[in-house]
Amino acid sequence: MTRWISGASKVLAVAGLLIFSTSFSAFAAVQTKYIKDVGCHINRTTCFVYIEGTISSACANNDGSFRWNGTSDTNGNAILSILLAAQASGKQVTFGESGCFENFPTFNYATIKK
Repeated sequence: MTRWISGASKVLAVAGLLIFSTSFSAFAAVQTKYIKDVGCHINRTTCFVYIEGTISSACANNDGSFRWNGTSDTNGNAILSILLAAQASGKQVTFGESGCFENFPTFNYATIKK
């Protein structure tokens, strides 16, 4: 009986690790970059940030920018402030890429590096 339990425990542990690693593989890369340009469209709610270097993304419109909704995203305006502060201070920003928004790469968080 003990052998079966430890064997079953190993199977559950391996299955748990596979599920855990698969759920993280759905998220794209974490990227740390310098900010080139930041702005928002005047006639839409879309905001954008162009970064130095490339963005590793499969989005159809990958022009070196991340996009987000500056109005309906919960912290859309806070993100804009963070990015402007990073650009003004010349600091890098770490982006957690999270798929596409309007066919452009988007992110689910951004932090200013020291």
